[in-house]
Amino acid sequence: STQSTGSSGINAEYGWASGPGATATGTGPIRSARATVGKAGAQWKSLGVEAEGPCAAASASNDIKNGNFGAFSEASVGRAEVKGPLGVRARVEPNLDTGLGVQGGQLKAKVLGFGFSLGGGGIGISTPLGGIGFGNSGK
Repeated sequence: STQSTGSSGINAEYGWASGPGATATGTGPIRSARATVGKAGAQWKSLGVEAEGPCAAASASNDIKNGNFGAFSEASVGRAEVKGPLGVRARVEPNLDTGLGVQGGQLKAKVLGFGFSLGGGGIGISTPLGGIGFGNSGK
């Protein structure tokens, strides 16, 4: 089941925002929990920006059939991210993210913010201060 508390949202044609909130999901082989102070973003064609306040999250998955397995934790004091054409993305995010596994077909490995993601969706390099990526590989 999924639970959500303290969340509000504003949706516009090209922008969005959500206030403080927490979610917990525990259905099937995927378990996760996330708390954030709030997020805001905007998207126009292939260009986008997003900012998020402090957040903490944890997840574990044993969904090998769908290409998801491993354990991850996230701890960030905030994030500012820009997305450009051709899937280029850069973010400033002081963090201590740690985990190892596969999410959505992307191999991901991080220890105290240092790490990488690699797969059909692209490639990304992370540091405790932020990261850069190419493609749609996410964080």
